Amino acid sequence: MGLLTGILIFWWILDIKNNKKFYQKKLYSITTSKPIIFMITFLIFATLSYFWSSNKEEFFSTLNSQKYFFYLLPIIYTSLTKREALKNLKILGISFGVYGFFSLLIYLGLFSWDGSTQENPKFLFRYMIAGAYLVLGTYLLYYFAMLEKNITYRIFYIIFCLITFIGVFINNGRAAQVAFIITLIFFIIINSKKIKLNLKIILILATAFFIVINIILNKNMLVIRYEKAFNQIKTFDLDTNYYSSTGQRLKMYYISLELWKNEPFLGVGGGDLKDLFHKYVIDNNIKLGWMYNTVHSIYSEYLVKYGIIGLFLFLFSFISLFIELKDTNKGLYVISILPLLIIFLFDSILLYKPFNNVFIYTFTLLCILGDKKILKKR
Repeated sequence: MGLLTGILIFWWILDIKNNKKFYQKKLYSITTSKPIIFMITFLIFATLSYFWSSNKEEFFSTLNSQKYFFYLLPIIYTSLTKREALKNLKILGISFGVYGFFSLLIYLGLFSWDGSTQENPKFLFRYMIAGAYLVLGTYLLYYFAMLEKNITYRIFYIIFCLITFIGVFINNGRAAQVAFIITLIFFIIINSKKIKLNLKIILILATAFFIVINIILNKNMLVIRYEKAFNQIKTFDLDTNYYSSTGQRLKMYYISLELWKNEPFLGVGGGDLKDLFHKYVIDNNIKLGWMYNTVHSIYSEYLVKYGIIGLFLFLFSFISLFIELKDTNKGLYVISILPLLIIFLFDSILLYKPFNNVFIYTFTLLCILGDKKILKKR
């Protein structure tokens, strides 16, 4: 990523020299784009938390997950037109499709990868990242399949869309599966007036549904895992019965609220969450097993680290992005941002690479599409 960023900066400087008028307009538009302003302000606020963080070493470790945001956001935003941004999203969707293809091969026993199994065909990255990629891939590939006029390309997108769709449910990321289903419901609701009974689409969806149902019935692990989680929630008790996987997550959300109460507005700083979390767990003799270094929710994580101010800045970047896209690309926002916002509820996924950089890349591309001052071409 460091090498890529260096190449991007060098190319960016050369491109500015050759397209001064274009970049003057884009640099001005970055000062008027509310989602960009909120995101940059959040990043600055998170950086300033250095001054009220006691653990400076841990602060820099936390900042490390966001360091490329400062480069990718301005470079991508000021360099691309709307048409180019849409093309980039298409390439991103295809890359997720390729990821899903290898995940499916692992599941079928046709390909092997260290750390991956047929029961957990996550391929390159941990399953929460694989799940997020596959959900985004499914929706982006469907979106571009519906836009595509060339029948060959459309079939290509639909095939890879089905592959990533299957990948969502053969992987172990429950957060991604929940995000997929909730997003699908929202997408159907906002497009209810546009949905027509197209025989081809019905056949494709019915086939995909049949495949997934067969996977679930033949390998009943998915059903078992959700039944287990449901039972864990039913028997959960904050003080005595929180030792299950689901129970420990709920316990961590409670602990994060307790820690937040100490510094509600500015937060404890980017470097102090882990120390305070560990201290609270040890002082209160709480058993959390393997889930120990994060609170498994970006919202809880940011609330403790950066307080109400920091969390609101982060959330307002998405709210303002929705406002900018609602008239032209509301559906694209729903299928690409809503799944991430849901996944953020269940995992501290933004702390891990390469997802963190894929996130800011996707966010920036959508900001370009939402900005009314940016032209479709140079």
